[in-house]
This record gives sequence, C-alpha cells and structure tokens, in this order.
Amino acid sequence: MTGSVSAANTTCVVSVSSWGNASNNYNAEPVISADGRYVVFSSEATNLVPEDGNGCDDIFVRDMLLGVTTLISHPNGGESNGNSYAPSISGDGRYVAFVSSATNLVSGDGNGCDDVFVFDRTSDSMKRISLAVNGTEANSYSDTPSVNGDGRFIAFVSDASNLVTDDGNGCSDIFLYDQTLNKLLRISTASNGTESDGMSYEPSISGDGRYVAFTSYADNLVSDDTNWRKDVFVFDRISGSLERVSVSSTGQEAVTDSDHPSISADGRYVVFTSGYIRPRVALAAARFSHSYVDSLVPGDVNGFTDVFVRDRLLNTTQIVTMSWNGTGTDADSFGPSVNADGTKIAFGSWADNVVVDDNNGLPDIFLTSISAPLNVTGNLQPVIVRSGDKVTVTANVNNPAVSVTALILQKTYNLTQSSNGAWTLQYTVPGVSSGVYSVILTVLDSYGNTGTVDLNFTVDNTANCEGQCNTCYT
Repeated sequence: MTGSVSAANTTCVVSVSSWGNASNNYNAEPVISADGRYVVFSSEATNLVPEDGNGCDDIFVRDMLLGVTTLISHPNGGESNGNSYAPSISGDGRYVAFVSSATNLVSGDGNGCDDVFVFDRTSDSMKRISLAVNGTEANSYSDTPSVNGDGRFIAFVSDASNLVTDDGNGCSDIFLYDQTLNKLLRISTASNGTESDGMSYEPSISGDGRYVAFTSYADNLVSDDTNWRKDVFVFDRISGSLERVSVSSTGQEAVTDSDHPSISADGRYVVFTSGYIRPRVALAAARFSHSYVDSLVPGDVNGFTDVFVRDRLLNTTQIVTMSWNGTGTDADSFGPSVNADGTKIAFGSWADNVVVDDNNGLPDIFLTSISAPLNVTGNLQPVIVRSGDKVTVTANVNNPAVSVTALILQKTYNLTQSSNGAWTLQYTVPGVSSGVYSVILTVLDSYGNTGTVDLNFTVDNTANCEGQCNTCYT
C-alpha cells in the first residue's frame, strides 16, 4: 500500500494495517469523509494495529493520504471490552461517532446498554453522548449515529426514556446532540411538541447540520398522515419544523413503507426506498391489497421496492431505479446514498435490467445521476394542409419517456418512439372546415415529470398544390 491518495479510476484496499498487511477477519460498514481522505470502518481483524487482542469488533480509520490505520474504539491506554459498530465520520475527518457495548471506553459507564460515543481524532479524546445533559446514563440502548460536516451536530437513535424530560411514548426516538453547546434535543416529535406514537430510526444528517432525515412508524408527526405505513421525515433544526418527504409531487402519501433515507449536504435532496408492504394488522393488509402499485410517481407498477429522490426545494419526487430502457426494474432495490450536492445517487439492486448484460444473478451496486429538468420540443410537418392530408407529429424528449401523447380535435393519440429516439405520429386530417387547429403534446418521463408543448396546424381547403399540402385536389 503506497502512501498516496488513489488516482481516478483506481481501486485499493482500505482494510489493511499501516504496514500493508491484509486484514485477517471480516470488515464492514465503510464510511468516507467529504474529501475522501479518511475511511472509517468496523472490523473483527486482530492485525490491523499492534496488540489487538480484545476479540471484539472495533472501529478503525484509514488515512488514505498517509497510509496509516488507527484504532478508534479504545479507552486511554487499553482495549475495549465490547463490540463496536455503526461508525460515522465528520466531513473533515476529525470526529468519529460509533456505537459500542463496551463499558470501559469512558469512566462511569454502568448502564449495561449499547451507547453512542464520539472520538475526537485531534485531541485524542473520547466521550459518550447518549446521556441526559445532566450526565444521567441512558436507561436503554442507543444506536445509529450520523455526524454532520464539521462534527458539531450528531443525530442518533435511542430507546431510552430519560435522555430528555417528558419522554413517555415508549418508543425509540431521534435525538440531536450539539457538541458545542452540550445540548440534546429530541426531534422525532410533532412541530407542536406532541410525542410520536411510533418508533423512529435511521437518522441521516445534512452536512450543514440543519436538517435530519429519519424514518418513523408514527402517524401523528404531521397532519393528514393516514397511510398506516413507515414514512420518511425531515426535521429543520433552525425552524423546529417537521415535514414528510415520502410523498408524491402532488403531495399524495405513499401506500407502501418508505425508509432508508439519505440527505444531501444542504438538505435539499432526500433519497429513500419505498414499495414493500409489511401489514401491521389484518385491516391494513386488506386495505393495501394493491400494495405493489406505488403512488409516489405515475406508472410505478413493477411490484418491487424502488429508490426515490425528493427535491425539497421544488417539492417534486422522482423515481431513481429505472431499467436501461426506461421501464421499471425487475427486482427490489435497497440502500440508497446521495452525494453532497445531490447530483449522484448510489444504490443496490437485485434487478438485472438496470444496465444491459447484467447476468451475474446477484445484487449489484449502481451509481446514477439525478435527471435534468424535463425538456420537450415538438414540430409538425406540414403546417398547412387540406382535409385528408397527413401530418407528421414529432416530439423530442431529453429524459427517458414512459408515454408521449397528442391531443388533437378532442381525441388522444399515442406517439411511438423511432430508432433515432424521436417520438412520432402520422395523423390524417379528417374532414373539417378551414381554420387553425391545436396539437397538445404531453410527455411523462420515467422520473415522474410531465411536460407539455402546444403546436398547431392550419387547414385551408382552398389551398393550391404549391408544396405546402401533401395531397392535390382538383
């Protein structure tokens, strides 16, 4: 292993020792810093650092610039006495948060529960953050930390009921810890402070620390939540408001479970999965017997879990997991992650039609870009005709299209896609009087966007044959 950052289009092993020795056991849960220099991961290996003999899963950070691997989950001068997992690293690589069952990482850890810890790589110090602000230990487990860009804010899950006052819902909640102010806030509540009536989990914090996306079973966090499903929400730390983002572009709620959120650095984009029903009661099962027809985008009838992206600025929802030819995928997709500026989304999928020639029969990891805004252009030829003439209607679409239709004389016609990608229709003008007639093109793309173009042609039944009409009358 060389001591330099890998060049573009190269792949190197991260789970090695500072001397380049390959790991001798399982490695998992990699998370990378914003600039790609640091990679944090969990490992059962005993040879990544000297004298690793605790027999536990540990947290390590690999410095890709210096080629150095460092153990994070350890007390001063010793080894941890429990497993550590679920690491998250700040964008600048300074802070590493993780979960551990160890009782010796900090003094006074006697609650017998998995806790959330934060290690400061600059000061070489460890602290436990799943505590009440007065230092009271959590009375239940805490899990799944998510660290913002500069490490000031850390979101996590806890089942504890004593981290904040008046926590009586008996459910796991999402908490936001401010390292600078030593302040802990429960954020999985309605905007008026009402406690959630269902468990919340899977926090994902924006790079600026303002927004936290999470999943919840609760149906009282926002008004009009009547789908009886898991939904994805976003909390705004500045305004204290909460919004549900697992909805369609028109605000329709999902009829299936939505979960696994990932949020962009500025909080504008949230990606998540939706499409797999888990009936909670017989009534819900009956109510959602049509479960695999998803309501988040039009035409999503593939019957599998898909990945979606919500644009919180434009209030639009698009489907991400489409096949190479613009149709639905043929298997479940999972584990989405969005990059800092929201332009790229990584996800896993069992589908074999996301790209061509996917024949391995195994789940793969894919990277895609969010679609450009839908752009539709159209034209008619010829534009001056007589009754009985043929008009060629053409539409050009920049995104993969699901359907292109033309509304002419109060009738709707489907355009077909030609080999050059354009959508065309050969229309025969019926017996109508002379005048100007409209053609309205409507496009639905595979991301759920719609666009229209207004065209028109002129019928002149007195016209002569000077090349503008394609039939002659005598």
